[in-house]
Amino acid sequence: MTNTQTLSRRNVLIGASIAAVAAGAPASASIHVGPDLQTLLTLEKELAAALERNDAVSRELDIAGKKADLAAGPRPMHPWDWERYHKPKMPADLKEIHSDVIAETPVRELNSKDFDLRLPKSVREWFARVEAEKEQVQKEWDAWRVRHDEQNRIVGYDEDRISAAYQDCVGIAHRMFEIPANSAEGMAVKVRAAELLGWFNGVEPDEEFIDSLIDDIKRLAAGETGGLQA
Repeated sequence: MTNTQTLSRRNVLIGASIAAVAAGAPASASIHVGPDLQTLLTLEKELAAALERNDAVSRELDIAGKKADLAAGPRPMHPWDWERYHKPKMPADLKEIHSDVIAETPVRELNSKDFDLRLPKSVREWFARVEAEKEQVQKEWDAWRVRHDEQNRIVGYDEDRISAAYQDCVGIAHRMFEIPANSAEGMAVKVRAAELLGWFNGVEPDEEFIDSLIDDIKRLAAGETGGLQA
């Protein structure tokens, strides 16, 4: 079984457990708030505040980015797009000539300068035009990138800011996952944290989150079993 299959299986199992936790957690008014739950609830508030800061930074950078885009001028074709979609195809007659020369050339000479000299002038000129077009596309892209980077600097656009803001949120969530939950209510707080981070909207849940809930489930199950045996 691959790691991906293992993780997917774990996610199915943990998903079922999450649903049970979310459905089984009573209203907050009836909860006995122990030390672990109190800490988790406090961190949940910190996470909500951090996510608000993250959203504010995201909105600010979105506005700044649009200003930089406008000031930098129209975005030219990316060299990768030219290479994949717009690079000229060799005309059939030149392609046939080129193939004939390749067939007549010893393999050891195909990558040598002598091979280029074997090509007819028409073929060499076609390759030269294509290379010139490629260099022009790259030149225009590089010039735009310089303008765009400068405009980003002027308006204060910095992708590291949004990355740092999101990592602050993840850091708080990880602190929550390190706390053993001794009740379904505590587990529900962790589930809400994962939901706030968007981990149930097509984003693979954090391994620490999954491991934390699995440990909680085992702990609670062991406690219930012990209680029944007593």
